[in-house]
Amino acid sequence: MVTFSDASTIDACGERGAEASIFVTDHFASLGYPQMILEFEKCYFPYLLQGKKRYAGLKYEPDTDGRMVCKGIDCKGIETERKDTLPFVKDIMHGCLDILMHRRDEKEALGFFREKMAEFIAGGIDFEKFIMKKNLA
Repeated sequence: MVTFSDASTIDACGERGAEASIFVTDHFASLGYPQMILEFEKCYFPYLLQGKKRYAGLKYEPDTDGRMVCKGIDCKGIETERKDTLPFVKDIMHGCLDILMHRRDEKEALGFFREKMAEFIAGGIDFEKFIMKKNLA
């Protein structure tokens, strides 16, 4: 992951990423590694990094014209993707991430979380949301 502080838009970030991939590929070739080719793939904005290999972000990829196109929320390693997480927790995480990534409104995400917790305390959550299904090997 690379951060470009001088890229003010997603399209500018995509351009800088493509430039960086060419620069690094040329550098490897100058060191005698012409088979090492770095390819620009995607940008994230906003981006939530929880730790190594644990992140969520609104993913943008270049289209055929080189313009950055939103491809939706991409999550890796966090509770929304893990098999050992309760469906109730996944639903809350998906809802909060959707609000944070698309609307970028922390207060609305917190309100969504509080609403789900109030529903939980009132007993309004279906019991199926608290069952983890797991196969034993």
